Amino acid sequence: MGRIRKKTSKRGTSNDRRKIQQKAKETRKKRARDSKKDVTWKSKHKKDPGIPNEFPYKDQVLAEVQEQRRQAEEEKERRKASKKASKLDAQSEKMVVDEEDISNLAAQPLQVKLTRMENSQKDVDTVDEDSEEDEPALFNSELSNLKTVLEHADVVLHVLDARDPLSFRSTRVEEISGKRTVYALNKIDLAPREAVAGWAAQLRKENSTALFRSATAFIPAAANAKGKGKAPANDAVGVDALLAAVAAATSKKGSKEPINVAVVGFANVGKSALINSLAQKASLPVYVPGSSKVLTPTTTTLPQEVHITTADGKKLKFVDTPGFAWESSELTDEILARDLLIRNRGRVDKMKDPMPSVVHFVSRANNEDLMVHYSLPAFVQGDVDTFLPGVARAKQMIKRRGAVDLNAACRAVLRDWSTGALRWYAQPSSKETVEDASLEFVLPRKDFRKQGGAVRLTAGVPDARTPAFEQAYVQASDTDEEEEEEEFTGIKDDENVDQEEDEDEEEDEEVDELEDDEEEEEVPPPPPQKQKRKRGNEETPAPVPKKVAFAKPGKASKSSGALPKAKPANTPSSKSKLKSSLKVTGDKEEYDFKQFF
Repeated sequence: MGRIRKKTSKRGTSNDRRKIQQKAKETRKKRARDSKKDVTWKSKHKKDPGIPNEFPYKDQVLAEVQEQRRQAEEEKERRKASKKASKLDAQSEKMVVDEEDISNLAAQPLQVKLTRMENSQKDVDTVDEDSEEDEPALFNSELSNLKTVLEHADVVLHVLDARDPLSFRSTRVEEISGKRTVYALNKIDLAPREAVAGWAAQLRKENSTALFRSATAFIPAAANAKGKGKAPANDAVGVDALLAAVAAATSKKGSKEPINVAVVGFANVGKSALINSLAQKASLPVYVPGSSKVLTPTTTTLPQEVHITTADGKKLKFVDTPGFAWESSELTDEILARDLLIRNRGRVDKMKDPMPSVVHFVSRANNEDLMVHYSLPAFVQGDVDTFLPGVARAKQMIKRRGAVDLNAACRAVLRDWSTGALRWYAQPSSKETVEDASLEFVLPRKDFRKQGGAVRLTAGVPDARTPAFEQAYVQASDTDEEEEEEEFTGIKDDENVDQEEDEDEEEDEEVDELEDDEEEEEVPPPPPQKQKRKRGNEETPAPVPKKVAFAKPGKASKSSGALPKAKPANTPSSKSKLKSSLKVTGDKEEYDFKQFF
């Protein structure tokens, strides 16, 4: 017999390991159960056994503990005494009254009244000064329309958006005015430095161009801005360069009369904020997104004058004009969609038909930037039919039965446009740049794109439409302004849009329910069950006629394996009443067995 080899490994099988774990678990469970049934009380907190009697230095340890307790008690008493003494000293100081104070007790009420009067007078003076500083500009009745404003002007200051200056430029205004024109390239902080420098170099070939950024106090604050500090009104960029360009463009260099400057431009391009930044005070109202209900196409409805004196003593009179109003005959759907995006006023995402504006935006936007921003798969440049379903799926805008909600996707894109989530800008055609001190406050392209949301657009074209030069400036009532705004922009109030959306959803649900009802087959009601005897004065209802439907031979029912849903017996639908009166309906023949029994 051969020798049995001793096991060299202690490795066991998984079955044995599982048995050991199970037995250990049962053992712990049994011990816990037994400990709960044990009547012997056991404290969870271990008691201090103290100093053993057999310890040789027990008396010394107890003496030290007693001394420590006595010192702590004395310290406590000392603190109480010092606190009481300080309280008595404070009371004694209040009770001590000098002889001079006693002699002047009768004059104290009069002195208090005089002090209050002086303080109130100081407050009144400060309020008057503030009101004088923030005094709003007045309307000049002579400036009744845009043509009159341009005739009285010495210089025309054309405000352009630095993100896409050509789209905000009106060539007809420059031709008809016949005055020297100065371009103010506003909102330079919303575009990268390279693009702003390129646009400045391109525009300076035609007219004098100044780079500008309005003061923080007149720029709409971000939605997530924190802090309650007052925004500064003197931190505008490019003020000196703009005033110098305006003064150099006029012929009244040695005259003491003020230089009339007509500030023109598209709506919401920043004309009022520019004038407030030059004056360093809130002379004109500016548009704040979401602050109130938008009633007019422009914030400024009437031309207003603001007087400014430069550091070298030159007097300038800036005339703030409303945004350009175009001839109604020249407004097409495509142009109106473009104007809505450029103006970006009110709830753009609540317009009646958002599709044309999104089509215009996607046709000019870079497809790679859109793919990065919305996390979309690759699509062809300007392909809206592929872009919108991708946005709907990325934002989980799915309707019933898996259909994508293209309308909601359009509104989401327009919401990103209006809130600034899409930081768009157009690239100039030329690669020339200029050196300007204002460019130091603009982020380079690399840092600009790191902030996210950057979308490049193709450069726009100057607007060749003819503005309504002779249309009078009239401040309409609220109702007229609402109708004009809705006709011009197609944007409704939030409540009306929400109500219409709810109605559309209800109609869709009703249509789906009707379709489901048509698909279901009618089932005869169940036979009446046995009930208790009712009162004699109550009449028993007539029995419902029985019906049997025979399908045509050769066509099997698709739902033969599943039972149809039964409807309540006591509430027959109107469809069943109509079908019961017919002998033949469609592909089915119905027989009324009541005539045979």
